[in-house]
Amino acid sequence: MVFSQEQRVFIVEHYFASSSYARVADKFCLRYLGMAVPNNVMITRLINSFRESGLVADKKRSGRPAILTEAKLADVERTMWSP
Repeated sequence: MVFSQEQRVFIVEHYFASSSYARVADKFCLRYLGMAVPNNVMITRLINSFRESGLVADKKRSGRPAILTEAKLADVERTMWSP
C-alpha cells in the first residue's frame, strides 16, 4: 500500500490523538472513501519511523535507480544485433 504524504500525516496525527489502531483505521476509512485502510503493521511502522526521524516520508532508497533511457536502449540493441 502506498499512502500519500497527506494520508501519512492523517494516520500519525490520529494515532497520537487516540492511541488506537482501530480508531485510526475507522477515521481513515471515513475520510478516504474507497482507499485501502492501513493495517496495524503499517501504522506501527509509520509511527516508529516518525519517532526515529520526525518524518512521515519514506526513507531515501540506496543504490542506483534502474532507469533505461531510449539512448541506452538503442546502444543495447545496436550491441546485440551487430556482428
